[in-house]
Parts: sequence; C-alpha cells; structure tokens
Amino acid sequence: MVCAILVFFMQTGFTMLECGTCRSKNSINIVFKNTLDACMSGMAFWAIGWAIAYGGDTHSGPRNGFIGSGEVFLVSSGA
Repeated sequence: MVCAILVFFMQTGFTMLECGTCRSKNSINIVFKNTLDACMSGMAFWAIGWAIAYGGDTHSGPRNGFIGSGEVFLVSSGA
C-alpha cells in the first residue's frame, strides 16, 4: 500500500514538472491529462490487471502458476 501511495506522489511530481515547463494557460490541461491517466490506469487494472496478477484458471486443466486467466472484471468463474 505504501508503494501505491508513492506512485501517486510520483504522478503529482510529474504534474508539477510538466506545469513548470509550459505556459500557465495550459496547466489545467496537464492536470486533467494526468488525473485522467491515473483514473484510466485504475480501471484497466480492475478490468484485466487483477486477472493477470491474481486470477485463477477458468478451465479444469492443469493450473498455470505463471499467469492467471480467471476473474476478469473481478467476476469469479464460478468453478
């Protein structure tokens, strides 16, 4: 959890760095772009990242220990 908080602080730092290198009228666009980037990344992890990192298998074959394929969109396969 601490690492996730540090990543969001990095995102804030990148926003400040970008705002410092452009004209002040473009600062709100940069802030919006970086906020949208964080939101879209969170939704992408919810959609498929959890399944790849932690999801179980959806078929009854041998378990794959490297990558998960179940629980896409955090929906359990029910098996």
